[in-house]
Amino acid sequence: MIQTLQDWLTNLANKQVVHADQLLVTANQRLSRHILRLRQLQQGVPVLPNQNIASYEQWRSNLWSYCEDRGWVEGTVINKQQEQFIWQQLLSQSNQTETLLADNKSLAKALTEARIIVDTWGIPHDQIENANHRESSFFLEVRTNLSSLYQEKGWITPELQSNKLIDLFNTGTLKKYSGMGLYGFTELNPLQQALVTSATNNAQQLPIEKCDQASVGLIECADWETEIETIARWAHQTLRQNPSTQIGIVVPNLQKHRSQIECAFIRQFDNDYLLNPASSGADKPYELSIGSPLAEEPCIADALLLTQLLHKKLPKEEALDLFRSEFWGQNTEARLLALQGLNDWPMASVDTIRLTELLSKAEKRIETANELNIDQFNDGATEVAEETTTSNRILEAIQLYRLAAHKLDFQHWNGFLKRFLKALNWPGNRTLNSREYQAVEQFKLILDELLVDQRCFIGSNLVTFPAYVAHLRQRLSEKVFQQQTPRKPIQISGTLEAIGLSFDKCWVANTTRSQFPESPQPNAFLPLSLQKAFATPRSSPQKELDYAQQLLTIFSECANEVTFSYSKTADDEHQQVSPLLPPMASKKLDEEQLAKNLYFDKYNTASAYRNFCVFSDLCGLPLKHSQASIKIRRGVNALSTYAVNPLYAYLVHRLGAKQPNPVYVGISPPQRGNILHNVLETFWETTKNSAALKTKLENQTAFLAELEALISDNVNAELHKHLQYLPPQLLELEKQRCLSVLVQWLTLESYRAPFIVAATENAYAIELKPISFNVRVDRVDSPTSASGEPTGNSILIDYKTGSTPLSLLQRAPLVEPQLPVYTQLKELSASAVALGQLQPNNCTFVGIGEDAIQIDGVDAPSKLNKYDLPDTWEQVLDWWQQELMKSVTGFSEGNALNITTVKTYENRFEHLQPIVRKTEQEKMADISKKAEVSL
Repeated sequence: MIQTLQDWLTNLANKQVVHADQLLVTANQRLSRHILRLRQLQQGVPVLPNQNIASYEQWRSNLWSYCEDRGWVEGTVINKQQEQFIWQQLLSQSNQTETLLADNKSLAKALTEARIIVDTWGIPHDQIENANHRESSFFLEVRTNLSSLYQEKGWITPELQSNKLIDLFNTGTLKKYSGMGLYGFTELNPLQQALVTSATNNAQQLPIEKCDQASVGLIECADWETEIETIARWAHQTLRQNPSTQIGIVVPNLQKHRSQIECAFIRQFDNDYLLNPASSGADKPYELSIGSPLAEEPCIADALLLTQLLHKKLPKEEALDLFRSEFWGQNTEARLLALQGLNDWPMASVDTIRLTELLSKAEKRIETANELNIDQFNDGATEVAEETTTSNRILEAIQLYRLAAHKLDFQHWNGFLKRFLKALNWPGNRTLNSREYQAVEQFKLILDELLVDQRCFIGSNLVTFPAYVAHLRQRLSEKVFQQQTPRKPIQISGTLEAIGLSFDKCWVANTTRSQFPESPQPNAFLPLSLQKAFATPRSSPQKELDYAQQLLTIFSECANEVTFSYSKTADDEHQQVSPLLPPMASKKLDEEQLAKNLYFDKYNTASAYRNFCVFSDLCGLPLKHSQASIKIRRGVNALSTYAVNPLYAYLVHRLGAKQPNPVYVGISPPQRGNILHNVLETFWETTKNSAALKTKLENQTAFLAELEALISDNVNAELHKHLQYLPPQLLELEKQRCLSVLVQWLTLESYRAPFIVAATENAYAIELKPISFNVRVDRVDSPTSASGEPTGNSILIDYKTGSTPLSLLQRAPLVEPQLPVYTQLKELSASAVALGQLQPNNCTFVGIGEDAIQIDGVDAPSKLNKYDLPDTWEQVLDWWQQELMKSVTGFSEGNALNITTVKTYENRFEHLQPIVRKTEQEKMADISKKAEVSL
């Protein structure tokens, strides 16, 4: 008499078997947990001993360990991943792989599957050989090599492991079970059948439980995306109506569609997750049976990324990702500060030493800020810098790596990697959430498994560190990470994992003609005739047809309410529903009505809240400040951006939405500006005044030689700073260009009235409450009298290698506030401001100042009298101060109006267009149009 699962469990529990005399074996571990959980939820039934239920793989592994402890068996069991690694080594030594037109990794996977089929279904080698199949002959040749290697190394396959256990049962070494129930198997392969038969004389294939009164329906969706969204909405609404409902969702090829399905369910259930991707996800009401590769977990991916620091260079994008990571380092603020400098890096790759220099400078700035009690980021006091900084630890790790042997075994590289990650404070200072903690623990287990992999080397087991990291990355990519959480009411499973599970409601997706049944996929290394004769998996259309029919029958009876669905189109191809669906599923449900029902609940919820909170997006958060001014970085640039568009200033300077610098071939325009600034600074340090300039110009040879030397030094320094290389011809052209511009500029300066250079490139701190920032004035000149004495006036000069119209200093708002900001420095007592425009064949002064200033291009306000500029210099200074304070006040208060004042500046902020809202002018136009329509 065939027992049901419940009868078997009750009988097993009533006997209270302490030792596993009777056993329930399931098809997978997930099904074992499901059965135990359901048993625990039942009222008034005996508790089932956990040791009396196990998955087939778990049972076989426990048996092997039991025999190993008693010395009955010996040998190292090689798992599937390790076998593929061995195959790859064998294939690299073979001279026939090139004719097979596949890479070694793909070949190794196919050969492993072929070997498993042969050993599991017992296909004789002589029959394979007699088939005269080219790929099969290759398989037999390399299989012979593999078998010899296994015998030499003392390795055994899982199939040989099963055969050894069979022998132990048959000889009486292992005691037979008095009874064994098998649940969740669609069929047993020959080797499984042999092991079960040898283990007990009373094995029963328990029928999969079914609901006799199941209600079955069919949904037709427009496409696959719509089908996924419909399933997610249905699950959401079903759970809202009854939180205790057990929901099953079966998705064929779940691994392929995993990311799409997870995104759809996140949109339905996880609003908090969207705002905080670092959340552990433990509160999600759904669970996917198939996890993601461990290498894709953020904390593990960052650990692998850290190993790139041991290379001489790494791509800029990887360096940016590394500096944004929260899973390493002692001082997160220092890395974020260094990130700003890294964003400005002009090259596609970055030298590791350069990265440590950026980090070191940032750490020193943070330390200095702490000592002076200055808050650089408006977020409160920063942490005190560590005695051993992150940058120093990176340098120490690089030094240790370079001192290490060129090749080491996995054990030594494991130790080095652990010390390296610990030195860099991986996985970070904050407490890890549950998912991150489990991922880190799994990472440690993989490192231990590498020691077993080390025994799988055919030749020397000494490898370089990059080869070690590559193998580690492959193992982490192959390892499927599944976060362990309490049972969730929504179970999303693949077809194999769903067999034997029972639910209150179930939805089976993608039930198309191409999926049920699937096309056969026989193994390419075995004769097709033999695969059909031995009825191996995926070998024939009839095999696939029978399997698909069996699956659909099981799923149609796994819940009280079952819904099948399919898409009319997928990948631009027309789809048809599977003809194998049970007759009761032939009635189609109305997709449109279903969609209305799914959305109705959300509509009612939203309509219940009449008094919505109106949030204005015209203003962001104000800067935090007390009595002291807030120190901000790039203050002049912030005021300039605010004058162009307040919203742009908030996004760029408050939220950090900076545009990545473009990559230039050769020297970039900013670098050219730096070179000219540095040359002129050095030149005026020795020249001092206009009289000395004229004297130098009289000796053209010495004058040109001095400039050429200064240019050469500064060009080389700029290239070294950015680790650039220029071909000699291009380098010479750059130097000649600089020389031409400087000769023209200094010749222009020699025609000025007498002056002395009072200061060059001096730094000043300026305060425009409630903010303060640092500025660097390119040059301060003092005109002199006929006797050579300073007149007491100051001319503030700012070099520009581009073209800046003087009109921008004459109208509100001040989109070029640099010179007006300089005039707020009371210690300089500015009598004039001038832009020194250094352009090839167009070197000029443009500026505004008092009448007494005698420089061509620098005019008194009364002569200009355009736009908003007042008539006198004193009035100009007051007007500039008022305009600056308007920008300062608006910026500090968080004003975020989307109004652009100078359209020609908009191209500087093209990167913001995807995230900005409508301009205020567009909003007013929309209101006007609506008013016109209503009239």
